[in-house]
Amino acid sequence: MKLIKFFIGLFCSILVGFLFAGLFGAIVMGLILSLTICSIKSSFQLSDILLKTFVFSVLGYVLMLSVGLLNANDLVHKKVDLIKDDLINMGYRPKWVIISQKRYGFYNNILINSIKNGKSKHLVGKAIDLYIYDINGDGSYNIKDFEIFKMASRKVEIINPEIKGGVYDYLKKGPLSRRMIHVEVLN
Repeated sequence: MKLIKFFIGLFCSILVGFLFAGLFGAIVMGLILSLTICSIKSSFQLSDILLKTFVFSVLGYVLMLSVGLLNANDLVHKKVDLIKDDLINMGYRPKWVIISQKRYGFYNNILINSIKNGKSKHLVGKAIDLYIYDINGDGSYNIKDFEIFKMASRKVEIINPEIKGGVYDYLKKGPLSRRMIHVEVLN
């Protein structure tokens, strides 16, 4: 039973850290792990919870940095935000999470769909990968959603030339990758 509790707590903490990458996600991740361990030990001393939360939060933040969940540059974030705003203004309700930002070379090289030989825009923080749930409101993600996304990208690039760069789909890259969109800037 203790092992099951631990794995449930670990899974929940990783899920929260992934969905809310950043300081907030790291703190909640640390708190979930801390409470999980205290629950297993049946010991809920405040000082112990705070110390464990701090340690796990720091480790979680370092993990987020190492697997590329943080630190894309401001221009690529601006591009993603402007695309989302434009889609909302067009009447869509885009649903996505950021799954990759700036990556280290060792991590980039083990990812199947990433560009190798040091040429990936992720290595310099000029790219973000999004995991798309839906854009056009039909409950799924497909080529129609990507075309709408691409149209919004072109529109915001015309108004904001500093964010020019590509958007690419992964529709033919396998069941897990097919919901991804790669967004990059040239500058």
